[in-house]
Amino acid sequence: MQSKTSPQYWFQLPAKSTEELTQIWESGVAVDDPEINLELVEQVLMARHVIEPDQSFLAIPQVGKQEKPVVQVFSISQKIGKQMSRRWDITLNEDYAVFSARDGGDRFIIDRQKGRPEFQFRRSGFLLLTEGTSGILRGKVFDFGKYKDILSRWLPAPSPADLRKEQTGWGVGLVLIGAVSLLLNLSLAPILGSILILLGVMNFILHKQGIWLFNGMGLLVNGAFMVGSTTFTHLPWQSSNTIVTLFWIALGLVQVILGFQAAHQFDRF
Repeated sequence: MQSKTSPQYWFQLPAKSTEELTQIWESGVAVDDPEINLELVEQVLMARHVIEPDQSFLAIPQVGKQEKPVVQVFSISQKIGKQMSRRWDITLNEDYAVFSARDGGDRFIIDRQKGRPEFQFRRSGFLLLTEGTSGILRGKVFDFGKYKDILSRWLPAPSPADLRKEQTGWGVGLVLIGAVSLLLNLSLAPILGSILILLGVMNFILHKQGIWLFNGMGLLVNGAFMVGSTTFTHLPWQSSNTIVTLFWIALGLVQVILGFQAAHQFDRF
């Protein structure tokens, strides 16, 4: 008999037809496996909208903020083009998540401890500060909807290695922006550019949560200065090259947005 904790076992139920699962649920026993997890059968049927939660006759726990989440099954959509979608059943257990497409044999496993970097949620809202419910996983675009919060709680908190990797990437960006800022022919530009370069170096070395606040402050100040100075100060080349002027304004606005996002990272880590 298959182990109830093996990936093959969790593949088994989503691959069964709705009719077969309904028969198992109604009879309370599986012919091929008398010890099959009936709670999981019921949750698969709920995800497929065959039965409603108030029809449950089993005590089905919900994923909360436990250290080790219980099993949960739900259904999400994969976006294919503008009007087409594909349904997937997702099974979460303590160690991994199983993604199973309903219309075919496409399946894959996400290890819980290593899974956070694989989920790339798209940002939305004011200054792109909020993670949306749509994300990219294994090259596919999924809309997790209301289950995004469940999935976020299921994933482990970011590790020190995640913080180090994220801040190293920001460090590279800060050094590059600082170097470009030195080219701006204004009195404070060299000072602010040098500060960004220093912040970039700090991101390479320190890897502390508080660095995010300094990153945000540095980008906001430098970005606001770049936009304001370019807009209201007559630069030597401003009248003859509009493209260059627009470049500095755009770079300043990008820094303002990145500044808010950097400060927002403080809560994430």
